[in-house]
Amino acid sequence: MIRFALAALAVTYAAQPSAGFTLLSPQRARLGRTLNAVGVFEETYSDFHQSIDNIIRDLDGNPLSTEYFSKHMGINVESYSCPEEDAFRGFMSNACRVKLLPGGESAFYKCIVFNDLGHAWEKMRTAPFKLARDSKSYEVVANLLSSKACRLMVEKTGVKFPKCYDAKLEPNESNPIESKFSFLLEDLSPSDGWYQKWLLDTEEECQVSLTSMQNHAFFWHGSSFWNDQDAAQEFEGAVWKSGSYVQPHAQNPDQWKMVASEWETKRMKFTKEFSSFDYWDDLGERLQSVAQECGRHAHPFAEDASFSSDYQQYRTFTHGDPKQANIFFRCSDEPK
Repeated sequence: MIRFALAALAVTYAAQPSAGFTLLSPQRARLGRTLNAVGVFEETYSDFHQSIDNIIRDLDGNPLSTEYFSKHMGINVESYSCPEEDAFRGFMSNACRVKLLPGGESAFYKCIVFNDLGHAWEKMRTAPFKLARDSKSYEVVANLLSSKACRLMVEKTGVKFPKCYDAKLEPNESNPIESKFSFLLEDLSPSDGWYQKWLLDTEEECQVSLTSMQNHAFFWHGSSFWNDQDAAQEFEGAVWKSGSYVQPHAQNPDQWKMVASEWETKRMKFTKEFSSFDYWDDLGERLQSVAQECGRHAHPFAEDASFSSDYQQYRTFTHGDPKQANIFFRCSDEPK
Protein backbone atom coordinates (compact mmCIF):
# COMPACT_ATOMS: atom_id res chain seq x y z
CA MET A 1 0.00 0.00 0.00
CA ILE A 2 1.18 3.52 -0.73
CA ARG A 3 1.61 5.71 2.30
CA PHE A 4 3.63 8.75 1.32
CA ALA A 5 4.35 10.42 -1.98
CA LEU A 6 5.58 13.65 -3.45
CA ALA A 7 5.85 15.06 -6.90
CA ALA A 8 9.48 14.13 -7.23
CA LEU A 9 12.85 13.82 -5.52
CA ALA A 10 16.44 13.17 -6.45
CA VAL A 11 18.44 10.11 -5.52
CA THR A 12 21.73 8.58 -6.55
CA TYR A 13 23.73 5.46 -5.75
CA ALA A 14 26.90 3.86 -6.99
CA ALA A 15 27.61 0.95 -9.35
CA GLN A 16 26.82 1.01 -13.04
CA PRO A 17 24.11 3.51 -14.04
CA SER A 18 22.80 5.24 -10.97
CA ALA A 19 19.32 6.67 -10.95
CA GLY A 20 17.98 9.99 -9.80
CA PHE A 21 14.51 11.41 -9.56
CA THR A 22 14.11 15.08 -10.31
CA LEU A 23 11.72 17.73 -9.01
CA LEU A 24 10.10 18.49 -12.33
CA SER A 25 9.19 17.00 -15.65
CA PRO A 26 11.36 19.17 -17.90
CA GLN A 27 10.41 19.96 -21.47
CA ARG A 28 13.17 21.44 -23.60
CA ALA A 29 12.20 24.46 -25.68
CA ARG A 30 14.01 26.99 -27.80
CA LEU A 31 14.15 30.37 -26.15
CA GLY A 32 14.59 33.84 -27.49
CA ARG A 33 17.63 35.17 -25.66
CA THR A 34 20.45 34.15 -23.39
CA LEU A 35 20.99 35.83 -20.06
CA ASN A 36 24.71 36.51 -19.85
CA ALA A 37 26.57 37.69 -16.74
CA VAL A 38 24.40 40.02 -14.65
CA GLY A 39 21.41 41.34 -16.52
CA VAL A 40 23.13 41.57 -19.93
CA PHE A 41 21.21 39.99 -22.80
CA GLU A 42 22.57 38.66 -26.08
CA GLU A 43 20.24 38.10 -29.04
CA THR A 44 20.33 34.56 -30.39
CA TYR A 45 17.18 33.57 -32.26
CA SER A 46 13.52 33.93 -31.42
CA ASP A 47 10.26 32.07 -31.64
CA PHE A 48 6.95 32.24 -29.81
CA HIS A 49 8.41 31.32 -26.42
CA GLN A 50 9.11 33.90 -23.77
CA SER A 51 12.75 34.86 -23.38
CA ILE A 52 14.83 33.29 -20.66
CA ASP A 53 15.02 36.48 -18.61
CA ASN A 54 11.38 35.89 -17.65
CA ILE A 55 12.42 32.71 -15.83
CA ILE A 56 15.37 33.95 -13.80
CA ARG A 57 13.26 36.26 -11.65
CA ASP A 58 11.86 36.19 -8.14
CA LEU A 59 8.15 35.89 -7.44
CA ASP A 60 7.74 39.66 -7.57
CA GLY A 61 9.17 39.73 -11.08
CA ASN A 62 12.57 41.16 -10.17
CA PRO A 63 15.76 39.72 -11.76
CA LEU A 64 17.71 37.54 -9.34
CA SER A 65 20.81 39.22 -7.97
CA THR A 66 24.24 37.71 -7.49
CA GLU A 67 23.73 38.27 -3.77
CA TYR A 68 20.76 35.89 -3.84
CA PHE A 69 22.93 33.00 -5.00
CA SER A 70 25.78 33.92 -2.65
CA LYS A 71 23.46 34.04 0.36
CA HIS A 72 21.65 30.76 -0.20
CA MET A 73 24.52 28.69 -1.59
CA GLY A 74 27.25 30.06 0.66
CA ILE A 75 29.66 30.80 -2.18
CA ASN A 76 31.15 33.84 -3.85
CA VAL A 77 29.10 34.83 -6.91
CA GLU A 78 30.11 37.87 -8.96
CA SER A 79 28.13 37.08 -12.10
CA TYR A 80 26.03 34.34 -13.65
CA SER A 81 24.74 33.12 -16.99
CA CYS A 82 21.71 31.09 -18.04
CA PRO A 83 22.42 29.31 -21.33
CA GLU A 84 19.49 29.03 -23.67
CA GLU A 85 20.11 25.32 -24.29
CA ASP A 86 19.82 24.60 -20.56
CA ALA A 87 16.37 26.15 -20.11
CA PHE A 88 13.22 24.08 -19.71
CA ARG A 89 9.54 24.82 -20.03
CA GLY A 90 6.84 22.42 -18.92
CA PHE A 91 3.10 22.60 -18.60
CA MET A 92 3.28 23.57 -14.93
CA SER A 93 6.71 25.15 -14.43
CA ASN A 94 9.64 26.95 -16.05
CA ALA A 95 13.25 26.35 -15.11
CA CYS A 96 16.84 26.99 -16.13
CA ARG A 97 20.39 26.01 -15.28
CA VAL A 98 22.40 28.84 -13.74
CA LYS A 99 26.18 28.92 -14.22
CA LEU A 100 27.92 30.90 -11.51
CA LEU A 101 31.19 32.81 -11.72
CA PRO A 102 34.01 33.02 -10.84
CA GLY A 103 33.92 29.59 -9.19
CA GLY A 104 32.19 27.68 -11.97
CA GLU A 105 29.47 26.18 -9.80
CA SER A 106 25.95 25.68 -11.13
CA ALA A 107 22.43 25.54 -9.74
CA PHE A 108 18.95 24.85 -11.05
CA TYR A 109 16.27 27.50 -10.65
CA LYS A 110 12.61 26.57 -11.00
CA CYS A 111 9.84 29.17 -11.07
CA ILE A 112 6.11 28.44 -10.97
CA VAL A 113 3.67 31.31 -11.45
CA PHE A 114 0.29 29.76 -12.19
CA ASN A 115 -1.08 33.01 -13.57
CA ASP A 116 1.51 32.86 -16.38
CA LEU A 117 0.90 29.23 -17.34
CA GLY A 118 -1.72 28.34 -19.94
CA HIS A 119 -2.06 24.80 -18.62
CA ALA A 120 -2.77 26.15 -15.13
CA TRP A 121 -5.54 28.32 -16.52
CA GLU A 122 -7.00 25.31 -18.32
CA LYS A 123 -7.04 23.39 -15.03
CA MET A 124 -8.61 26.36 -13.28
CA ARG A 125 -11.38 26.35 -15.86
CA THR A 126 -12.06 22.62 -16.06
CA ALA A 127 -10.82 21.12 -12.76
CA PRO A 128 -9.92 23.74 -10.12
CA PHE A 129 -9.46 21.08 -7.45
CA LYS A 130 -6.51 19.74 -9.48
CA LEU A 131 -4.85 23.15 -9.43
CA ALA A 132 -5.27 23.29 -5.66
CA ARG A 133 -3.68 19.85 -5.50
CA ASP A 134 -0.75 21.04 -7.64
CA SER A 135 -0.26 23.99 -5.32
CA LYS A 136 -0.09 21.67 -2.34
CA SER A 137 2.41 19.42 -4.14
CA TYR A 138 4.99 22.21 -4.28
CA GLU A 139 4.64 22.71 -0.54
CA VAL A 140 5.18 18.98 -0.06
CA VAL A 141 8.40 19.07 -2.08
CA ALA A 142 9.77 22.01 -0.09
CA ASN A 143 8.80 20.48 3.25
CA LEU A 144 10.33 17.13 2.45
CA LEU A 145 13.66 18.44 1.18
CA SER A 146 14.09 20.61 4.28
CA SER A 147 13.07 17.86 6.71
CA LYS A 148 15.17 15.90 9.17
CA ALA A 149 13.73 12.74 7.62
CA CYS A 150 15.34 13.63 4.31
CA ARG A 151 18.71 14.28 5.95
CA LEU A 152 18.55 11.00 7.87
CA MET A 153 17.67 9.03 4.78
CA VAL A 154 20.61 10.44 2.86
CA GLU A 155 22.90 9.69 5.79
CA LYS A 156 21.68 6.15 6.45
CA THR A 157 21.00 4.81 2.95
CA GLY A 158 23.33 6.72 0.66
CA VAL A 159 20.37 7.66 -1.52
CA LYS A 160 21.00 11.18 -2.77
CA PHE A 161 18.40 13.91 -2.75
CA PRO A 162 19.07 17.24 -4.47
CA LYS A 163 19.81 20.00 -2.01
CA CYS A 164 17.21 22.70 -1.83
CA TYR A 165 19.14 25.91 -1.27
CA ASP A 166 16.01 28.04 -1.14
CA ALA A 167 12.26 27.72 -1.60
CA LYS A 168 9.73 30.54 -1.80
CA LEU A 169 6.11 29.48 -1.32
CA GLU A 170 3.13 31.74 -1.91
CA PRO A 171 0.08 29.46 -2.14
CA ASN A 172 -3.34 31.06 -2.48
CA GLU A 173 -6.00 28.70 -1.17
CA SER A 174 -8.94 30.97 -1.97
CA ASN A 175 -7.79 31.55 -5.57
CA PRO A 176 -5.21 28.90 -6.58
CA ILE A 177 -4.41 30.55 -9.93
CA GLU A 178 -2.66 33.31 -7.94
CA SER A 179 -0.27 30.81 -6.32
CA LYS A 180 3.47 31.26 -6.92
CA PHE A 181 6.53 29.19 -6.03
CA SER A 182 10.25 29.10 -6.70
CA PHE A 183 13.06 26.65 -5.92
CA LEU A 184 16.83 27.01 -6.04
CA LEU A 185 18.11 23.45 -6.28
CA GLU A 186 21.30 21.48 -6.56
CA ASP A 187 22.01 20.98 -10.25
CA LEU A 188 21.93 17.46 -11.67
CA SER A 189 24.15 18.58 -14.50
CA PRO A 190 25.44 16.70 -17.56
CA SER A 191 28.88 18.04 -16.67
CA ASP A 192 28.65 15.92 -13.51
CA GLY A 193 27.59 12.86 -15.47
CA TRP A 194 23.81 13.08 -15.11
CA TYR A 195 21.65 12.15 -18.08
CA GLN A 196 18.06 11.27 -18.97
CA LYS A 197 16.59 8.58 -21.23
CA TRP A 198 13.34 8.40 -23.15
CA LEU A 199 13.27 4.58 -23.02
CA LEU A 200 15.07 2.83 -20.17
CA ASP A 201 17.05 -0.35 -20.67
CA THR A 202 16.92 -3.30 -18.29
CA GLU A 203 19.90 -2.19 -16.23
CA GLU A 204 18.49 1.30 -15.74
CA GLU A 205 15.11 -0.10 -14.77
CA CYS A 206 16.79 -2.31 -12.18
CA GLN A 207 18.62 0.67 -10.72
CA VAL A 208 15.38 2.64 -10.44
CA SER A 209 13.75 -0.31 -8.68
CA LEU A 210 16.69 -0.65 -6.30
CA THR A 211 16.59 3.03 -5.38
CA SER A 212 12.85 2.85 -4.80
CA MET A 213 13.29 -0.18 -2.55
CA GLN A 214 15.86 1.70 -0.49
CA ASN A 215 13.36 4.52 -0.05
CA HIS A 216 10.61 2.10 0.92
CA ALA A 217 12.76 0.15 3.37
CA PHE A 218 13.98 3.21 5.25
CA PHE A 219 10.46 4.48 5.91
CA TRP A 220 8.68 1.13 6.23
CA HIS A 221 6.35 0.82 9.22
CA GLY A 222 8.41 -0.41 12.17
CA SER A 223 11.81 0.71 10.84
CA SER A 224 14.28 2.46 13.14
CA PHE A 225 13.43 5.81 11.55
CA TRP A 226 10.17 5.94 13.50
CA ASN A 227 12.08 5.81 16.79
CA ASP A 228 13.01 9.47 16.25
CA GLN A 229 9.71 11.00 17.30
CA ASP A 230 10.59 14.55 16.27
CA ALA A 231 11.66 13.50 12.78
CA ALA A 232 8.65 11.21 12.41
CA GLN A 233 6.17 13.90 13.46
CA GLU A 234 7.74 16.44 11.10
CA PHE A 235 7.70 13.90 8.29
CA GLU A 236 4.04 13.00 8.82
CA GLY A 237 3.13 16.66 8.50
CA ALA A 238 5.36 17.27 5.49
CA VAL A 239 4.11 14.76 2.94
CA TRP A 240 0.83 13.50 1.53
CA LYS A 241 -1.18 11.23 3.81
CA SER A 242 -1.88 9.00 0.83
CA GLY A 243 0.39 9.12 -2.18
CA SER A 244 -1.88 8.59 -5.15
CA TYR A 245 -3.54 10.97 -7.57
CA VAL A 246 -6.30 8.42 -8.22
CA GLN A 247 -7.40 8.25 -4.60
CA PRO A 248 -10.90 9.68 -4.01
CA HIS A 249 -9.61 12.56 -1.89
CA ALA A 250 -7.44 13.77 -4.80
CA GLN A 251 -10.34 13.75 -7.24
CA ASN A 252 -13.65 15.52 -7.60
CA PRO A 253 -15.53 14.40 -4.45
CA ASP A 254 -18.68 13.59 -6.44
CA GLN A 255 -16.91 11.75 -9.23
CA TRP A 256 -18.18 8.37 -8.07
CA LYS A 257 -21.74 9.54 -8.66
CA MET A 258 -21.07 9.63 -12.41
CA VAL A 259 -20.27 5.93 -12.84
CA ALA A 260 -23.79 4.86 -13.82
CA SER A 261 -24.34 7.66 -16.32
CA GLU A 262 -20.89 7.17 -17.85
CA TRP A 263 -21.60 3.47 -18.32
CA GLU A 264 -24.79 4.32 -20.18
CA THR A 265 -22.87 6.42 -22.70
CA LYS A 266 -19.90 4.08 -23.12
CA ARG A 267 -21.31 0.58 -22.80
CA MET A 268 -22.04 0.21 -26.52
CA LYS A 269 -18.29 0.07 -27.10
CA PHE A 270 -18.30 -3.22 -25.18
CA THR A 271 -21.38 -4.81 -26.73
CA LYS A 272 -19.49 -7.75 -28.17
CA GLU A 273 -17.68 -8.53 -24.92
CA PHE A 274 -20.42 -7.96 -22.31
CA SER A 275 -23.90 -7.88 -23.83
CA SER A 276 -24.46 -11.61 -23.26
CA PHE A 277 -24.02 -11.28 -19.49
CA ASP A 278 -26.97 -10.68 -17.20
CA TYR A 279 -25.35 -7.60 -15.64
CA TRP A 280 -25.16 -5.80 -18.99
CA ASP A 281 -28.01 -3.40 -18.30
CA ASP A 282 -27.30 -2.45 -14.68
CA LEU A 283 -23.51 -2.79 -14.42
CA GLY A 284 -23.08 0.98 -14.06
CA GLU A 285 -25.55 1.21 -11.19
CA ARG A 286 -23.99 -1.77 -9.44
CA LEU A 287 -20.49 -0.32 -9.71
CA GLN A 288 -21.65 3.08 -8.52
CA SER A 289 -23.28 1.55 -5.45
CA VAL A 290 -19.90 0.31 -4.18
CA ALA A 291 -17.49 2.82 -5.79
CA GLN A 292 -17.16 5.18 -2.84
CA GLU A 293 -16.53 2.45 -0.27
CA CYS A 294 -14.12 0.57 -2.54
CA GLY A 295 -12.19 3.79 -3.06
CA ARG A 296 -11.78 4.22 0.69
CA HIS A 297 -10.47 0.68 1.14
CA ALA A 298 -8.14 0.92 -1.85
CA HIS A 299 -6.54 4.09 -0.42
CA PRO A 300 -7.03 3.77 3.36
CA PHE A 301 -4.34 6.20 4.47
CA ALA A 302 -6.34 9.13 3.10
CA GLU A 303 -8.95 8.33 5.75
CA ASP A 304 -8.79 8.87 9.51
CA ALA A 305 -6.58 6.72 11.72
CA SER A 306 -9.43 4.56 13.00
CA PHE A 307 -10.23 3.44 9.46
CA SER A 308 -6.63 2.87 8.36
CA SER A 309 -5.30 1.21 11.53
CA ASP A 310 -5.58 -2.30 10.07
CA TYR A 311 -3.29 -1.28 7.22
CA GLN A 312 -0.48 0.34 9.26
CA GLN A 313 1.96 -2.51 8.70
CA TYR A 314 1.97 -1.72 4.97
CA ARG A 315 2.84 1.95 5.28
CA THR A 316 5.92 3.32 3.57
CA PHE A 317 7.14 6.28 1.55
CA THR A 318 7.17 6.25 -2.23
CA HIS A 319 7.80 8.52 -5.18
CA GLY A 320 4.56 10.09 -6.37
CA ASP A 321 5.31 10.18 -10.10
CA PRO A 322 8.17 7.83 -11.05
CA LYS A 323 7.93 8.22 -14.82
CA GLN A 324 11.04 8.40 -17.00
CA ALA A 325 10.77 12.19 -17.40
CA ASN A 326 11.37 12.47 -13.65
CA ILE A 327 14.42 10.21 -13.60
CA PHE A 328 18.09 11.11 -13.98
CA PHE A 329 20.94 8.62 -14.27
CA ARG A 330 24.66 8.73 -13.64
CA CYS A 331 27.23 6.01 -14.25
CA SER A 332 29.76 5.17 -11.58
CA ASP A 333 32.54 2.62 -11.19
CA GLU A 334 32.37 2.75 -7.41
CA PRO A 335 31.36 -0.53 -5.73
CA LYS A 336 28.07 -0.61 -3.87
